[in-house]
Amino acid sequence: SLSGVVPEEPVVSSRTGHMYEKRLIEKHLAVTGGKCPQTGEDMREEELIAVKTAGPAVKPLTPAATGIPGLLLQMQTEWDSTMLGVFRLRQELLATRQELAQALYQYDAACRVIAKLLMENERLKNSGGPATTVEERGTTDAGASQAGTIQGAVSTANGMDGRHRGEGHDDKGWKDEMKMEDIEDKDRGLDKEVLNRISARGDDQLIQRKARKVSPGLAPPERISDFKETLSVRWDQGPSAATTALDTTLKGDRLIAGYEDGSIRTLEAGSSQLVEVSPGSEYGAVSFLSMNQVDTNSALSVHRSDTVQIWRGTTSSRVETGLTGALTGVSFLAEHRFGIAASVNGKWSFLDLEKNEVLSSRGKDDPYCSLGVHGDGLLIGHGTLSGLVEMWDLKSMTSPMSFMPEGNSLRGRVPSVCFSENGYYLVSLMTAVEDRPARLIQWDLRKLETVAEHPLKDPNPLVARMDFSGSYIAVLSDTRMDVVHTKKKKLKQIWSVETTEPVSSIAWGTDAEWLSAGTKDGRIQCYGSTATGI
Repeated sequence: SLSGVVPEEPVVSSRTGHMYEKRLIEKHLAVTGGKCPQTGEDMREEELIAVKTAGPAVKPLTPAATGIPGLLLQMQTEWDSTMLGVFRLRQELLATRQELAQALYQYDAACRVIAKLLMENERLKNSGGPATTVEERGTTDAGASQAGTIQGAVSTANGMDGRHRGEGHDDKGWKDEMKMEDIEDKDRGLDKEVLNRISARGDDQLIQRKARKVSPGLAPPERISDFKETLSVRWDQGPSAATTALDTTLKGDRLIAGYEDGSIRTLEAGSSQLVEVSPGSEYGAVSFLSMNQVDTNSALSVHRSDTVQIWRGTTSSRVETGLTGALTGVSFLAEHRFGIAASVNGKWSFLDLEKNEVLSSRGKDDPYCSLGVHGDGLLIGHGTLSGLVEMWDLKSMTSPMSFMPEGNSLRGRVPSVCFSENGYYLVSLMTAVEDRPARLIQWDLRKLETVAEHPLKDPNPLVARMDFSGSYIAVLSDTRMDVVHTKKKKLKQIWSVETTEPVSSIAWGTDAEWLSAGTKDGRIQCYGSTATGI
């Protein structure tokens, strides 16, 4: 061979018996006038005989690739090429998912606007008079709530990411399931008047939230990392004085505390003075509290885990929930005439607090552990015993999807869920299971995906509370309290304290300047960098 390598198209000379690369020997004969490169004898192209081969010849290794360093370098080059290809594919996948989510959002918005127009047209035909226009009722439903976005995008989201699980994988299956549910369940959902009220309030909340800016007085992480106990108050002695529940206004300027004897105390932030003291309840200890964010003299309470009361000042009345078993939470909606209650048997109720009626009940087979309500009042989330966060859309009274964390082969229960005030994020706790530690998980409701996870030292976390800005998450466990900072899709612990007395509940103060905790010995403690707080 002229080249010294295995020929790709070998030919042999019938005159000399030497083998050559066909294209090279033809060029050589043309240049030399028909001379054999080995013997110098005369040679013609007609004397070249093609050599038959079983397949393409394997090229020999280059000298640089015959040693171990050369082989390692070659494998590294191949690995780099593979990783670059995977990165490009991932970039294209993310871009495609964003385009798909945007298209689904626009499609869902368009469907709802068309549905409203059809309803108005039908009303106009039936009444013969002027109908309320879509503009008058507000077209901001098209982007008002993440509930509608989730419901519109869920069927496709299931197929493109295993981290979420919907109840159906296509529109037809989901619609068929809804028809069967309507037949089997006599409760058809909420009437039009209720839907209009909660939708209008959701629109108002959206507008206010978009116009709101982060407070310039928000405590920086460095200040929170220096938190110390600055105040501790206790009004009564004895076992019946244990503090069992806390809640605050969104801005943290007023705090309510529930006690073992069923009483409730209201305090003004910035002082340790009591504003109101309600008498003890015949229904026993307070296990959950929810303050009315519009009328701060009103609150909901759960007693002995199964009885709900509504408080107006120092007077209270029982609220019918239609639920059985221990309750896992109670809350006002943004439209504060209505409320939500949930129980461990996997059921929840939509309550009319003015009429003391149960307007609708829904649920699944998975037992509930916790309850969270979106700031728009159109979406609720339940932490479940199986480790899922089950989402419900109040406008359609359906559960379009459930959030499932990555690595879901082992899942603990979800003892707490909490929506951020801006409505974009959801945080949930998950207890430890086998060799997996307890976790704090942050979800993005717009992209339907996990933002970040943070391992917790205590295997049994109890409560997670976000501050008004959504910048900090307080986590209460059996033996400690932690504060985690949320920034740039990362969760970083910036403060922690081990509790000497069992703590039952926690609540944030104004601008995250302080954090309050209710203890089983009846105290309300305040942690801050200075003498601020309750």
